[in-house]
Amino acid sequence: MPARQAQLAIRPSVAPATLDAEAFRLQERGAQARRLETMGRLAGGLAHDFNNLLTIILSANEALAERLDHQPTAQALAKVSLQAAERGSDLVRRLLAFSRQGAADARPIDAGEVLAAIAPLFKCTIRDGVSVKTAIPAGPVLCRADRIELESALLNLCVNAKDALPDGGAIDLEAGQVEFGLAAAARLGLAKGAYAVFLVRDNGVGMAPEVLRRARDPLFTTKGERGSGFGLSNAHDFALQSGGALDIVSAKGVGTSVTLYLPATEAIDD
Repeated sequence: MPARQAQLAIRPSVAPATLDAEAFRLQERGAQARRLETMGRLAGGLAHDFNNLLTIILSANEALAERLDHQPTAQALAKVSLQAAERGSDLVRRLLAFSRQGAADARPIDAGEVLAAIAPLFKCTIRDGVSVKTAIPAGPVLCRADRIELESALLNLCVNAKDALPDGGAIDLEAGQVEFGLAAAARLGLAKGAYAVFLVRDNGVGMAPEVLRRARDPLFTTKGERGSGFGLSNAHDFALQSGGALDIVSAKGVGTSVTLYLPATEAIDD
């Protein structure tokens, strides 16, 4: 009998704590939902205003490219600028889709073709003293992903590599395919099978271990006011949402290699 009384005496002290914890979790979920809603509205408003500016930029670049028929070098630069603005317009549409909770447009695409498309855009941003080499597979390497988000992720990785070379250096961009067995796939949190590979490698300043541990964290940056802290974080999130992974290998004073893995597929949609 005394034992039962002791048992009953414990129950009132446990139940409120459990209820408080559950109420706290529900409160946190509600707060997170409100934050996401606010972010969606903000993204939609910014995307709308930026789209108005992009319309002007696109029109000006189209007119400029048409008037430079006899200046091929200048016309090529105008066309690159036009392509960049068009991709910016695609990203704005993605922001608008996010504000409306739209789904990503994943479909089979050729990894080599994507890398070949973004390389000229990136090369226009580099300064003297930085070399860029691009290795594209001879045949198609197909993966399933949202092309707009893939190009954005790759450009983010390229810009990070460029920023890691304040005194000049080399950047390698590669696309290919790899077949993972169980052990190799498990290291990256993937299922075994074939994956398209995108590699961005630099021989720049590299990351110390404590920086590397936080490299994927949202808002974490070592660039001060020049950085947003979303480049690697967004690329990491994109990889996970696409069924892939983002692997980062870096050492202080040696450089950084960032590899994006996306599940391979066999056919392009008609």
